[in-house]
Amino acid sequence: MNTLRLALGAAALTACGPPPCPGFEGPHPVDHGERTAGIDWDAFDALVVDELQAACIPGLSVAMVDAEGTHFAAAYGWADLEAGTPLTVDTPLMVASASKLVVGLSLALADAEGDLRLSDPVQRHVDFAVENPRIGRDQAPIRLAHLATHSSGIADNWDLLDPLYRDGDPRASLAYFLPEYLTRGGRWYAGSKNFHRWAPGDAWMYSNVGAALAAHAVEGATGTRFRRYTHQRFFGPLGMENSAWFLADLADRGIEPARPYTITAEGQWEPVPHYGFPTWPDGQLRSSARDMAQLLRLVLGKGRVDGVQVVPAAAVQTVLSRPVDRLSAWYLDDYMLEQRVFWFDLDLGGRRLTGHDGDDYGVSSEVFYDRQSGVGVALVMNLADGEQDGAPRAATRAIQQRLFALGGGR
Repeated sequence: MNTLRLALGAAALTACGPPPCPGFEGPHPVDHGERTAGIDWDAFDALVVDELQAACIPGLSVAMVDAEGTHFAAAYGWADLEAGTPLTVDTPLMVASASKLVVGLSLALADAEGDLRLSDPVQRHVDFAVENPRIGRDQAPIRLAHLATHSSGIADNWDLLDPLYRDGDPRASLAYFLPEYLTRGGRWYAGSKNFHRWAPGDAWMYSNVGAALAAHAVEGATGTRFRRYTHQRFFGPLGMENSAWFLADLADRGIEPARPYTITAEGQWEPVPHYGFPTWPDGQLRSSARDMAQLLRLVLGKGRVDGVQVVPAAAVQTVLSRPVDRLSAWYLDDYMLEQRVFWFDLDLGGRRLTGHDGDDYGVSSEVFYDRQSGVGVALVMNLADGEQDGAPRAATRAIQQRLFALGGGR
């Protein structure tokens, strides 16, 4: 995601004052899925609608789970304002960087099944050189664990990446894009901007390209395209019927994803065309909150969901490990408490949560579970956090806190 562009948009909105929230004049559509008895869900619905109105969020998909099942799922607002299409519990939305939950699980599963080891050099599983030109020839290898902990030294060069966002699905495969970005002479190679000036494991800096490379390494290690691997090993077994990496896959099933939106400086919602990018495993997954919550159930159940061992318990243990542990002592800021295998920990109102969030043009997500209570909450909305100077994220955090409290008190 281009955080600078989102921040500039937020600054413009702050200068002009809050927008008038177009589209909230009439009744607010609400679609319910599961609702566990004994909780005042009507009061919760009222809270959500109030938060969406205050933050001018067009639509929100939400689910609450534990290891035993889904206890609440609902959708609020609109999937398409222009068409007047309400959001449903089955409507997929782009989850942005919460997609990395799947990349982490895929690495962990391939490790548990012996296809790779997190300690492996990336070079072992791809057919092109992965070397940092800024640290000399005698460098230590970049390992899969470095990719998984954002400590590889591979940088996101947004001067090159931003123009590669396009309407519809990306055209370039991982096998084509990554060597063209990472190897000297490549079409998108810029050594001083595509890499940081430090050795693998020595520092932390978030890397979307590194996540895409990890997914490509899974392809090399398993002999299966990442798109297919994740559908076979996760989406299918977990019943994630409304989840797909590519618009074409949803269209084949007759599924229309929710449209992303931004807010203009004049305070009007503006639709964003459905888009894609060549590093797609880092953030292109489209899914409902109910589907994303299944990934939380998988981890909470130690690989077991609804009586079926979907992945070995060892895979869950690996995804929650700290493969580059020494980073955790000094690099973490006020937001993040611990870096795991793409999954990470943060604090929310005194609760230690594990999972991942996401933010990109017109979309935002929060997919975390409470390590103490074992309650998981997934939220996905069709507005970026950067809009309204962070008000959307504040709204989803308030909704999360209420759900964690409700779930923990059942």
